[in-house]
Amino acid sequence: LMIRRPPRSTLFPYTTLFRSLTEKTQRNSISLEMSSEKIKLKTKELQLLECIESNSRASYIELTRKLGISTISIKKMLKKFNKEKIIIQYKLILNYKKLGYLWNNCIIETKEGENIEELLLDLENNHKITFIAVSIDNKIIFDCLNKDFDEFKDFINKITFNHKKLIKGYTLLNISSISKFDIFKESNYLD
Repeated sequence: LMIRRPPRSTLFPYTTLFRSLTEKTQRNSISLEMSSEKIKLKTKELQLLECIESNSRASYIELTRKLGISTISIKKMLKKFNKEKIIIQYKLILNYKKLGYLWNNCIIETKEGENIEELLLDLENNHKITFIAVSIDNKIIFDCLNKDFDEFKDFINKITFNHKKLIKGYTLLNISSISKFDIFKESNYLD
């Protein structure tokens, strides 16, 4: 189970924009099961993935010029990528520090055999949480934006108190920097 937020924007068809933390609208999310099904891609498809991985806002004209294929072919490939869940979401990476927020991460270790659905629902309903993932062994990993670390600790204390029978322990991390790597530049990656 993987849930990504914030909601999609209509301004750019393939870009997700940052949503204000004070906005009180219905939250959109994307859920997917991680599948081991392998899909064989053609060279031009891999090149297209490389282009949009490094710049998800590239126009069809830019992609056509760079790849030497028609706009119609690019649209068909993108449709295939979305249908096959190769592309899950087009997303910006924001500098939250410049917006006045700390980007925090928490890994919650749950007790074996316990149902985590209620805990997940509590996390999903918190408008400051931007990402939730669940590992095979039911560890819950989530990202949370807060004004300061004390606010984040207060939130974690409330969650652990409300779910004390379920939570075995947790690790708090304050994210100071992020690096995003374009993995398709290494052609051997998918071999």
